[in-house]
Amino acid sequence: MRFGLQIFGDMNKRKVINFWKRELGINESQMMKKIVITPHRGIGNYREKTKYGVMTVYFNNRKLRDILCNTIDKIAME
Repeated sequence: MRFGLQIFGDMNKRKVINFWKRELGINESQMMKKIVITPHRGIGNYREKTKYGVMTVYFNNRKLRDILCNTIDKIAME
């Protein structure tokens, strides 16, 4: 698995990276080198909705992806 990160320009890049590393238990080497930084457009409510940006998970193994997606579906149904 690899992880891609998108943040807004007014977010602290290091703080966001450390948050995701801690929450997901991953190494920084598993993250894509290029972080997408979107310029913010004035005051908006994105700061509460995406306080730590958006993390995208990339799979190179379909079987692993299917297992994870099925597990998420089961949890969502509870």
